[in-house]
Amino acid sequence: MTSNQPTENAALATRSFRRESFSLHYLEGGDRANPTLLLCHGLGAGKEQFTDDAAFFIQQGFHVLVPDLRGHGQSKTPSHFTETSFSLVAYANDILELADELGIEKLHFVGNSLGGLVGLTILRLRPRLVETFATFGTTYSLKTSSFTMGLAKFVNQLIPPSWVGDLGAKAVSRNAHGQAVMKKLLEAANPKVTSLTMSHIAEYDLISVAGNSPKPMLLLRAEHDKQINAAIGPTIKELSVNANFKVVEVPGAAHCANLDAPDLIREELLTHFASAS
Repeated sequence: MTSNQPTENAALATRSFRRESFSLHYLEGGDRANPTLLLCHGLGAGKEQFTDDAAFFIQQGFHVLVPDLRGHGQSKTPSHFTETSFSLVAYANDILELADELGIEKLHFVGNSLGGLVGLTILRLRPRLVETFATFGTTYSLKTSSFTMGLAKFVNQLIPPSWVGDLGAKAVSRNAHGQAVMKKLLEAANPKVTSLTMSHIAEYDLISVAGNSPKPMLLLRAEHDKQINAAIGPTIKELSVNANFKVVEVPGAAHCANLDAPDLIREELLTHFASAS
């Protein structure tokens, strides 16, 4: 069952639906008869990262969905949860449930960071749902040392939310507006959810999922996304031989590239969506 609330943007409404023992919230705008675009945020972020983009794509004639992943933003956590409650499959199944709830059979998927990994998992679980696929701030394979991941979890649990917001915002965006958006989201992030999710993204290899897909694939590589760029080599090397895979450089942008270079990102995405057969 869904429920509706107004938002500050007249083109968008905040809705929610029940998923197992908890509720998931998302933004929706545009005519459901139009092509659907789903914008998916990263770890510790929320739907507000994509509010401006959602309004833009609605004006371009899309039906747009922007979920808060479970345990993020307004979305709740399962009443009794374990580490597996925040696996990539758990996140992906929430999106699949939302698509089923709304009767959506095809969608364009755009994911940032963790959102891109959720999208790759959806591509594995239900490939027919995805019409085109795009990511930024996502490497399709990663191997993090146990020491590095343990240290990241330790720091995440210890430092105050205000520090998480300040440091995180400056790391993921290079302009005042983007930093303000991300600071608010990261300050409100649930550290337990963040730590549990980290366990599932410390080491993975989803390159073959993308490589086996015939759908148009777009990887937007931000110039100043240092950690991702340091790890993204195998993704690009293995997928660049595929005719359906494209890499676009995004100058001057950091991890949350849509907040740093919105015009370029939107232009490239429109071209990408149009490439669907």
